[in-house]
Amino acid sequence: MLPTAKFTPLVLLLLLAGLTSRCSEDQLIEMDTLERDLLLTWLALERADSSRLITYNSAAQQHWATLRNDYRSAALQATLRQSALRVDFWMLSLRKAVESRQSERAITAISLIQNEIRALRPQYGLDSATDRLYDFYHQWQEVVATSNDPMMCLLEWGEYEEQYEVALGSWRAYLAARPRFSDTLFPGYSQNATASENASVALTQELENFALVLEGADHTLAAGPSHAINQRFFDYLAVVTAYPGAAAAAAAPSMR
Repeated sequence: MLPTAKFTPLVLLLLLAGLTSRCSEDQLIEMDTLERDLLLTWLALERADSSRLITYNSAAQQHWATLRNDYRSAALQATLRQSALRVDFWMLSLRKAVESRQSERAITAISLIQNEIRALRPQYGLDSATDRLYDFYHQWQEVVATSNDPMMCLLEWGEYEEQYEVALGSWRAYLAARPRFSDTLFPGYSQNATASENASVALTQELENFALVLEGADHTLAAGPSHAINQRFFDYLAVVTAYPGAAAAAAAPSMR
């Protein structure tokens, strides 16, 4: 177990992110499992998979309770304690949202937890491939919004193209940095290597094809493809997190 006398800010951050070598093997597994459970909960929400949603959210809540006991007994800087308290609040919000079947509220809570971790890591010199995956998703939501708004969210065409380029850059950065082995957080990397690669190639191809759509200079043509890429993202996430049935679905012929 970690000593309870003094935690540095970095240690708390790594407790949240699941990346520190200073933890015991059991703690590392607990941390990675928490982040994976949150990803699985997110997938269950997106897929309206109510039975698995309850299972994954319950597991995430249990793993957070274990980690919360660590930070509560630690001497933390005020900013880090506030960060941990925010995560604790959003975990509670997630639990209540799931219990009351408020999907959008639950997704928002997960997004806030992810954003907290993404904001903290760079402050301590950490660069996680998982953060590039989160970056891509959030940046792509801007593309989706612009593609489906009659007024293009009041953007110039060049600004719209830049949204696409930024998101594409984050996806490529993730592909370049992703580990080939991550048994607890992304077990699909090794368990379903072929399906994982196929899912990443499918998403990459649709992203590159989106550039051809933009050449038509008509954003209404991009509405459907923007949503299709969103779905490809969740297909990929399901495979690498080993969401039940994801590998088989990835191997099936696409109907898109």
